[in-house]
Amino acid sequence: RMLDEANAAGLDARGYWEADTHFTLETILPEHAPDIIEGIRRRVAAGKDEILIAPYNNGMFGSMTADEVRAALGWAVSNPWGSGARDLFGKVVPFVRPQEYMFTPGLVPLLRDAGMEGLVLAYSSFPFTTFSTWVPPLPPEQRFGVTRLRTEPDGERIVLFPSVSQGDIVDNVSLEKWLLELREMQLDGRVDRDLVIHLNFDADAENWLPLSLPPGLGWLPNTGGLPEFIAAVNEYDWAEFTVPGEFLARHEPVGEVVLDRDTADGGWDGYFSWTEKHGSQEVWTRLQQSRLFEQQALD
Repeated sequence: RMLDEANAAGLDARGYWEADTHFTLETILPEHAPDIIEGIRRRVAAGKDEILIAPYNNGMFGSMTADEVRAALGWAVSNPWGSGARDLFGKVVPFVRPQEYMFTPGLVPLLRDAGMEGLVLAYSSFPFTTFSTWVPPLPPEQRFGVTRLRTEPDGERIVLFPSVSQGDIVDNVSLEKWLLELREMQLDGRVDRDLVIHLNFDADAENWLPLSLPPGLGWLPNTGGLPEFIAAVNEYDWAEFTVPGEFLARHEPVGEVVLDRDTADGGWDGYFSWTEKHGSQEVWTRLQQSRLFEQQALD
């Protein structure tokens, strides 16, 4: 609704959407909020927004077999139940945003086999960090653009589109201040290309919505929600909204990142923040039992 209202007022405002298929697109939204699907479908058809891919079952790639990865990606695009991203929205950008940014070595060839051209992982300054603590600091052209990812020095590559969250915006004071700092890099010659602040965070985060503040405090940064971000971009003629497919069509990846370990969102990367949860240990135990039973049946 906020995007529609901004566009109706003549403002530049766009975004992309990704959601697990089985729970969100196949079960929850059709029953409880079909208007969300219709609204996104309308914006995609109008060329304003785009659709990316998330695993069909919201599953963790590191716990899947190769066949399960292929099924989770293939069914996310199109499936017999008509709930795939292409089934619902007509077209997709073949980039995958894993569940909770969970990535594991060996995944790149499977992504390519499934027709995925790229991957979204968070490169953040604080939780959720995903992979920033495992690699040397990225230069602006990679952090605020697209790069390439390998899991071994001579391995297959895939495009990586690093993202940030609202927390990074707070860390940089405000989106407007961050935009101005990146613009200064361009003006003084430190960077000679377009830069993008790639914001990706859960749709249910409260700070997408304007806060209800006492009179006189509306000037505080990061309290205006998405309308504040929209206003900041529209303030400057050198800034604009973009979406992944469009940005990637106009910008070649710069450099590469070698990431040779498991990653997930959380504190300081890896699966640590997930494995210490009691519920995760229960699920993992059941998964290991299932794998054992499967192997016994095959033997």
